[in-house]
Amino acid sequence: MKSVCKPIAWAVAVLVCGAAAIRADDPDAAKKAIKPFTFRDAKTGIIFYVESDGRHVAAIDRDGKILWHRNPFEEHKLEPYRNARPVTARIGADVSPNNVGQMKKAGQKGPYIWIAFNSTQSFVADQMTGESVFLGQD
Repeated sequence: MKSVCKPIAWAVAVLVCGAAAIRADDPDAAKKAIKPFTFRDAKTGIIFYVESDGRHVAAIDRDGKILWHRNPFEEHKLEPYRNARPVTARIGADVSPNNVGQMKKAGQKGPYIWIAFNSTQSFVADQMTGESVFLGQD
């Protein structure tokens, strides 16, 4: 089973990287059409794939194993804010010390990423589990 799953996960990673049309660090990402994009954490090597719906995020490790697949917007039962349908605009690994503290308080060991929607709603998530803390909206 492992030998079957690994090539499938690898194929997904190849498709994901090839489909990247909007980079996670693109400041105009929120203004563009919703397209899947990826962010790779240089320290952990984990690739985060934002699906074409703009809400589902998957984490894929260096070996092509899918670590988790989540929708933080729905998990936190958020409502649209500033946009009729908020979507992920950015992902990054430069999490502030205050947000690291919130994750540790929530029992998550890290490392962490932040996820920001085009509505100013944002989250910090544990890279290994996908568990997240809603940071708020402004």
